[in-house]
Amino acid sequence: MKRRRRLHLKKGFYILVLVIVGIIVSTILYIKHNNYIHSNPYLLKQQGYNEKEINRVIGNNNIIKVLLSREYNPYLIDILESKYYIESNLDSYIKYKTKYPDKDYADVIAIINVTNGKDFYSNEKEVDMSKGDLILVNKFYHLSEDYEPEDLVNMEVKYATSNKKIRSHVYDAFKSLVSAAKRQGIKIYANTTYRTYKAQENAHMNARNQKGSAYADKYAARPGFSEHQTGLAIDVHTSLPNEEFVESETYKWLVENASTYGFILRYPKDKEYLTGFKFEPYHLRYVGVDVAKQIEKEGITFDEYYAYYVR
Repeated sequence: MKRRRRLHLKKGFYILVLVIVGIIVSTILYIKHNNYIHSNPYLLKQQGYNEKEINRVIGNNNIIKVLLSREYNPYLIDILESKYYIESNLDSYIKYKTKYPDKDYADVIAIINVTNGKDFYSNEKEVDMSKGDLILVNKFYHLSEDYEPEDLVNMEVKYATSNKKIRSHVYDAFKSLVSAAKRQGIKIYANTTYRTYKAQENAHMNARNQKGSAYADKYAARPGFSEHQTGLAIDVHTSLPNEEFVESETYKWLVENASTYGFILRYPKDKEYLTGFKFEPYHLRYVGVDVAKQIEKEGITFDEYYAYYVR
């Protein structure tokens, strides 16, 4: 009797152990399943992303957060991983890339950041004068008709053609640039510097009268839209066409050294779709040494720099 009782107790114990083990295993499996269906890989998969796409973003919670907040889009991950991505522009990036699927992602980001996909001289805005030497004047941002820098100074004829003015601190930087070039046997002097609104109006009108509005808008800024009115821009003198000037020692020296004195080559080659202006290898813009060095290092236009770092 006692033996039967012991066997019954032992059997009950084993059953209890099995029940407890079953509960534990079931609980573990439930927790694992629950964790999985709430995990980023599972949620991304439910959103429509494949394993390769998911593996690209695992660990980047900022990107995952955006992906989970939107419907699946084949361009979204590449856009979010682009260097100059700006969150507020996300919808515009997607729309533009969808419209132009063959466009490189870097170009899509740059175009939207700079132009928002708009035509030049549309969606015009006043220049934000609070930016100091980093004010942006292009075919979207314009100066007022009466704007004139307060610190303009006359330039000596050894630095510029006659009757030229420029802002005082820009003049100091330019003189240092000229002196450094001279020590290398390079002669540089200014041809076009500060230009009034009225003077720019005349320049644009002359171009329009000679070759039409399309030509004028491409090769001469409309009044108010010229950097020369800022007193921060200098065209160095050259009698050579662009294709010959870029082979000159002067241009090569400027490419290597302009940033040391706070200047950038404002309208680089193959960037007209961002700047709105043809390649001008002779056009310098003062932005300060640190910014000039950064723009040079990153290989971007001032328009791109302004959109990402300043605005």
